[in-house]
Amino acid sequence: NDDIRIYLSPTREKAVVRNTKTNEIVIKYNDDKMWKTGLSFEITGIGWSNDDRYVFLIFKKEIYLVDTQKQRIEKLDKYFTGKWAPTKNLYCFYTNFKASNFHENGVYVFNAEDLSFTKLNTNIDPPHGPLPRTWAPTFIWSPNSRYIAIPNVREMFLFDTASPEQKPKIL
Repeated sequence: NDDIRIYLSPTREKAVVRNTKTNEIVIKYNDDKMWKTGLSFEITGIGWSNDDRYVFLIFKKEIYLVDTQKQRIEKLDKYFTGKWAPTKNLYCFYTNFKASNFHENGVYVFNAEDLSFTKLNTNIDPPHGPLPRTWAPTFIWSPNSRYIAIPNVREMFLFDTASPEQKPKIL
């Protein structure tokens, strides 16, 4: 159907469904229940958490965090893009030129459950640091969602999310 756009969750148990004529956005569950979110816009970006609970809906530079379990929507006052952790509802990103409304550049972890932002210690001693402003890192989460590895040209930075104030190990 040309009037419908469907964005399936990772497990295919849920879907974001947008009517292209009205821009109405609903969440469809695997038991055929539907939640009318009240949102209505063209989706320019989307990002499901690995457990299907949360989904970022992006319209230009506006981000909405949709909790499909509690059926709540939070419009975030910051803009960022990154990668969800595999086993926790954590989202890692770097505040380069694509992020907005952050006072400091660096690597951050967003906790979707309490809407908090934690800046990881990216104060790296020379010759490894500081991190380049235009750096576009690749985030590699550990299977237990505790560590984040970020490869660079000659080394890899390993961050411990349980100790965000510690400098990363350089591998």
